[in-house]
Amino acid sequence: MALLTGLSRAWPRPWATGGLAHLKGLIQSFDAAPLDATEDHPALQFLRELRGRSANYAAQRKKRFVQMHLREVALAQGDTETYISLFSPTDLARPTVAVEVAALWSAAGNHNAALDVLEGARPKGKEAGRQAWDAAYIHALIASGREDEAQAHRWRCFTETLDPEMLRAHLKQLPDFDDLEVEEAAKAHAATFKDLNAAIAFFLAWPDLRGLATMIETRAETLNGTHVAPLSDAADALRARHPLAAALCWRAMIEAALWESAKSRYAQAADHLMDCAAADIEIEDYGAFESHDAFVRRLRKGYAHKAGFWTRVT
Repeated sequence: MALLTGLSRAWPRPWATGGLAHLKGLIQSFDAAPLDATEDHPALQFLRELRGRSANYAAQRKKRFVQMHLREVALAQGDTETYISLFSPTDLARPTVAVEVAALWSAAGNHNAALDVLEGARPKGKEAGRQAWDAAYIHALIASGREDEAQAHRWRCFTETLDPEMLRAHLKQLPDFDDLEVEEAAKAHAATFKDLNAAIAFFLAWPDLRGLATMIETRAETLNGTHVAPLSDAADALRARHPLAAALCWRAMIEAALWESAKSRYAQAADHLMDCAAADIEIEDYGAFESHDAFVRRLRKGYAHKAGFWTRVT
């Protein structure tokens, strides 16, 4: 696509137009020509049938090839409508394709058409392309003069994904002081979000370490120590000002490694136990949580047989 577009810009216009028209004719001639009589090996046909693919695989492959290159020619010629018409309904139902087509409609000033194609490919959950789709949809709504709907969509995106950029964009459109109230509501929503890893990522990105610490302490029993990356990020961010919350993250990872006999994580777990000991000096009150000494005693009692771990603990 880039090559064709580049050539069409580099050539003098009559040459570019004639060359692209000739190329289009060649592609159409190839499309009209009969398929090669050579058949695939029976083993390949059998494998395709097992995968639920059509027996007419060669014809489908040729059709995709032709449409792809006709689209490239149409785009190089600036023929937006032809380019879009060469996408099948199945293609247009894919968010990534819908975003591309919507951008072309928007560039042509047809924002309603952009919204229509986006509506037909609305992503489900965290489907691939969701972020780009949301951005394109909001852009089309604003361009159509539907700012209130764009604002509502930003808030809906945030509540479903905890995307901090969506929240920032939403808050920017609010009157002074209203944004503070909505921000607090957003944080309260994030603190109880079902996906704890997403909630951790939000508070780190916002950033709000106090809110993160409060959430960790409130939901300590639900921390999944096998999710090493988000808990490590949280603990590293919290260790200086919120040592108790950091220790709870380290404890979750330590116990997960021991419970699962994950020997590859024993060295890291031993380091985390040392981190807990260092945090203990800074923690004035464990509240409802067991002290560091009590935590270590429980580990020694419950996992005394994990020699591979204890030999690493100094």
